[in-house]
Amino acid sequence: MRATHTPHRYNDAPHHCTGPGKRLRAVALCLGLTGILFAGCAGVPKDYPRTASKAFQDHAGTALGRYVDKAAARHPGESGFAIIRSGKIAFTARAAFAELAEKTLDMQYFIWEPDATGRLLAERLVHAADRGVRVRVLLDDISFKGRDPVLAALDAHPNIEIRMVNPFAQRGARGLEFLTNFRRLNHRMHNKTLVMDNALAIVGGRNVSTATFPDGFFLLNRQLV
Repeated sequence: MRATHTPHRYNDAPHHCTGPGKRLRAVALCLGLTGILFAGCAGVPKDYPRTASKAFQDHAGTALGRYVDKAAARHPGESGFAIIRSGKIAFTARAAFAELAEKTLDMQYFIWEPDATGRLLAERLVHAADRGVRVRVLLDDISFKGRDPVLAALDAHPNIEIRMVNPFAQRGARGLEFLTNFRRLNHRMHNKTLVMDNALAIVGGRNVSTATFPDGFFLLNRQLV
């Protein structure tokens, strides 16, 4: 008689590891996700000390202020403005404002790029501040990721004050904070103005960026002085 052998049948179904290693990894993952969520939900301090600041009132005490007053006297009850169509003139006018300012420069911008245009205008502001001109800059925080040291260095100048509109609490994880705090962070400031000695102003659609100053940039991109 031939002996027969029945082979052992192995279960081919995958085995699920339920050991302590996998449980520890799951706990670590949950803790990590929780930490990221809390980081994204962090808010900005609302009791940060702010220095009171007001617009310059005695514009007639400056050379251009007196010039504007004389022109206004010839046209009582009217406003005077000029349209700037050229990108080159639009940038040159801003640089000239910074050079000619005697008392104050007040600026608001949505975007200020760290390109050649942004660096040149920032340099003009520092030169004005060195002459004793009070420089106040209001910026939207949307495009300033990774540039806190530069802003802090400029703000350290005794005649320069920089404030950020609706800043991100997390200076690095901005995308996550947008997801967790979208209602607040979706409100941005799109103003683009430069006011010199509270006598002359440039308002219009150009941010401080090389890309926005070519003459062919947008058909309706015009500024008023």
